[in-house]
Amino acid sequence: KLLYGWKGDNVRAKWFDYEYKTDWFFFGGYTVSSGWQKSNTGTIPLSAPFVRRTISIEADPDLIKQANVRSVQVKVFTKLGPQEDVKELRLNTRANQFAVQVDVIQPKNVLDFDYETTWYLTDGTTRTSGRKSTNSAVLFVDTL
Repeated sequence: KLLYGWKGDNVRAKWFDYEYKTDWFFFGGYTVSSGWQKSNTGTIPLSAPFVRRTISIEADPDLIKQANVRSVQVKVFTKLGPQEDVKELRLNTRANQFAVQVDVIQPKNVLDFDYETTWYLTDGTTRTSGRKSTNSAVLFVDTL
């Protein structure tokens, strides 16, 4: 017969109780800690506090050509805690590239993000949308 315990430790069920803490480390040095949690199960179910989301950026070729747009640059701004992450994408009209996708990391249940569109025109000038907010998974960037 094998028994765990030590001098006067007669409550064997307490041996199943434990505490654990989860630390998540993300690129850029951002860390999320769960704090200590109590459990008595044989496994620890882990779920990251952030999820990957795909955002599609599209433009109608006819509208882009009518507006004399040579290229479109889109910046997508997301937040991981206090840090802001920026992804830059480009639609190249000469290569007939009118759609791109970008993956971003966002907190669970947060869909909002910011973006800014810059249109490079054939006459050498640029136009910008300024920073805008949305929660859409599709951005249409063909209207200047």
